[in-house]
Amino acid sequence: MTDYLLLSLNTVAPIFFLILLGVFTRRSGMISENTAAEMNKAVFIVFLPVLLFNGLSGARLENAFRPGLLIFTAVALVLVWGLGVFLSILLIKDNKERGAVIQGFYHANFAFFGLSLAARLTDADGISAAGGLAVAVIPICNALTVLTLEFLRGTRPNTAKLCRDMFLNPLIIGTLAGFLLLFTGLSLPPFLASFVSSVATAASPLALVGLGAALSFSGLQKRGILALAVLGRLILVPLLVFAAAAALGFRGADMVALMAVFASPAAVITFVVAAQMDSDSELTAAIVASGSALSAVTVFFWVTVLKGLGLI
Repeated sequence: MTDYLLLSLNTVAPIFFLILLGVFTRRSGMISENTAAEMNKAVFIVFLPVLLFNGLSGARLENAFRPGLLIFTAVALVLVWGLGVFLSILLIKDNKERGAVIQGFYHANFAFFGLSLAARLTDADGISAAGGLAVAVIPICNALTVLTLEFLRGTRPNTAKLCRDMFLNPLIIGTLAGFLLLFTGLSLPPFLASFVSSVATAASPLALVGLGAALSFSGLQKRGILALAVLGRLILVPLLVFAAAAALGFRGADMVALMAVFASPAAVITFVVAAQMDSDSELTAAIVASGSALSAVTVFFWVTVLKGLGLI
């Protein structure tokens, strides 16, 4: 058990030290709010797509393209969204607060946190398995977000714009480009492959530092609703998903990929979307910030448990 604890600590601790470094650089004034936003924009548009492309283009086809894992992830995401909708209707009266909680339940920080977690937990095969899920995770999360928040504020979503934004998402582009090389058997010239590898290596630490720099702790006064969203996201959702995945036979890289999606805290982008779509942006910011802080404990717990059970 001590070995599992040490392995889990060595895996998880660097992630949160990088997040804390981002918090420190922002709070100390070393970087401004605008600089943090610009850094995260660069990570989202350039570094993370290259990380996905690099992991997929050099992977084995059977490791990157896993139809069973894709289907399970898609179904689980929709069910988790449904659970968030059910609990928010049952326990919360205000539609703006409902939107924040629902987003907090299903919209994981897959890009900035989940992929970094996968990179720490596994080898290239595991990273490619996690990266392959981007074609399911990103469109489903984006579609559910728009549909949910538009419904809660009483308007109809723009379907054409939603579809266009999905296909123009940099993470989707990076994923599809990686699959293109994977399926065709083509490879990059050595000098270009080396450049791509260098950019991909920088993606994870930059994403985590940028995540820390972007965290906001406003909205913490709504403790009851906050606890529902954060504990539901970090404890209830992983418990249900991992139990179902284990029962269906998912192990190793598959389970690590599922951790990237379902053990990660709520995505930073949920705050931006909440502000733009008339949801409770302060509560959403608190869900992201407190969830990111608490995940230092919960991710350590899940890594230890899953390793102890031989599932990862």
